[in-house]
Amino acid sequence: MLSAPAAARSWTGLYGGVNVGYGFGAGGRDEGGQTSYANDSPGNVFPFDTETRGTGGPAWNRSADLSGVIGGIQFGYNYQLDPWLVAGFETDFQGSALSGNASATQTTAIQLTPFPAGGGNWWPLTGNASATQNVDWYGTVRGRLGVTSFNQSLLVYGTGGLAYGQVRQDFSYSGAFLPDAALGFGGSHWTGSASSTETQVGWALGAGVEWAPESMPNWSFKAEYLYVDLGSTTVNLSAPAFRNSDGEGFRTVTASNTMDARFQTVHVGFNYHFN
Repeated sequence: MLSAPAAARSWTGLYGGVNVGYGFGAGGRDEGGQTSYANDSPGNVFPFDTETRGTGGPAWNRSADLSGVIGGIQFGYNYQLDPWLVAGFETDFQGSALSGNASATQTTAIQLTPFPAGGGNWWPLTGNASATQNVDWYGTVRGRLGVTSFNQSLLVYGTGGLAYGQVRQDFSYSGAFLPDAALGFGGSHWTGSASSTETQVGWALGAGVEWAPESMPNWSFKAEYLYVDLGSTTVNLSAPAFRNSDGEGFRTVTASNTMDARFQTVHVGFNYHFN
């Protein structure tokens, strides 16, 4: 006697599960530069009484991709519109070890105005910048739309929506005027650091596949790719500048650094369906 064919499964209902994966680069950039070299104590000047302020300085623009292990939980709801089409939404929350760093050394010249009598007003200056960015955690709230296989056991879907996360950036900057014997300038030096921690909001877009074995009617296994963009973070710092000759100084150097917080992820996981 022939047995009846197994009924096609329905994807309609609530579900929840866990996942683990890896995040990697998405063409992130790190850019910034020295923004000023200025007298912050009027009446105190060095090394010339005529030198009062300077603008410009080293600048950088370099790649700074995030990478690291991710893992978390997800919850969602599906509704099977017809035997072949499934719509729904999903929210997830991920712990993250995503991090990236970049460094640069640039030598340029800045203009001091006014400048020493008998000398030019462009001075060689070297700056060293270093920055590190970390995504401590992130989450998404996304819609899903997919198609199923002939017996509804396999779901292939696209997904997209809101992303949010905590992003930290640590930035340090040091520099020095190169001594210029022809002008009698012994130079100056500085070192400074600053950091920021921000909750960023952006977007996520991706696709995935989910398989529900006939022998496990309440379980499914998934693999998913996401592109996540959390915008960028900017850190500004200021640092005192000191004369090379005697360690005294009455100048402040300022610098700024901006890093992109975007990354790609691939992860696998499983869900329990409460239907």
